[in-house]
Order: sequence, then structure tokens, then C-alpha cells
Amino acid sequence: MTEKFIFEDERRDMAMVAKKFFDRSRTNVAGGNISEKIVPEKSFDYGDIHIEKNHPYIIITPDYDVRSLVW
Repeated sequence: MTEKFIFEDERRDMAMVAKKFFDRSRTNVAGGNISEKIVPEKSFDYGDIHIEKNHPYIIITPDYDVRSLVW
């Protein structure tokens, strides 16, 4: 069995949306974040982490700090 990330399916969907944005020239590599609110229909445990039914969770794409590239 392959280990999964919390909300892995939702993260994969978000990555596909981000790729479509990039492929359609709607953003560039420096262009902002995408976030999604997830409200699970049932509670579950993921290792030591408990995910609660009907509690909102936010997933967000990583922030890429362009300022770190300035020399």
C-alpha cells in the first residue's frame, strides 16, 4: 500500500488546475497562490492527525518568494 498525503486527491486536482492556468498563459512562475476550502463529509485519522467531519480545512499552493532571487 502506498502512503498518501492528507487531502492528496484534492492536492492533485489543484496541481492540475495550476498547470492549466500556466499552460493557458493565465499566470507565470512568479504568479500567486491557489487555495481551496475542503469540508470533509466524515471524520478520519491520518497518523497522529485527526480530521474532523464538517470542519473547514484550507489547502494552498506553496508561496514562491521571488524576492529571494534578487541579487
